[in-house]
Amino acid sequence: MIETFKSSSFNLMLRGQLWNAIIPWTVEVDAANNFITVRKRNWYLIGIDENKFRFTSVRHIEIDQRLFGTDMFIRMYGNSLTIPCLKRKAANKLRDLIMP
Repeated sequence: MIETFKSSSFNLMLRGQLWNAIIPWTVEVDAANNFITVRKRNWYLIGIDENKFRFTSVRHIEIDQRLFGTDMFIRMYGNSLTIPCLKRKAANKLRDLIMP
């Protein structure tokens, strides 16, 4: 089962990140195969930047709740990701899926 989460364009605009509001982050969690995929359209709107990693490589998840949206910081072995402006329920559900 694949679950998809997306950054809130409204919250990104409220923070002044207008360009990122046009091309928000998308997170897909494949619980059956233990993979997380983070996608974002690149700067030139031609291709898509994608990071894919396994649940076992995750060391730490930090959730920063703000007035407008929630930022999620995922630290892995050898890499780290920042996913801004998720909804609070989506961020908590994403954390529970990755680290039960």
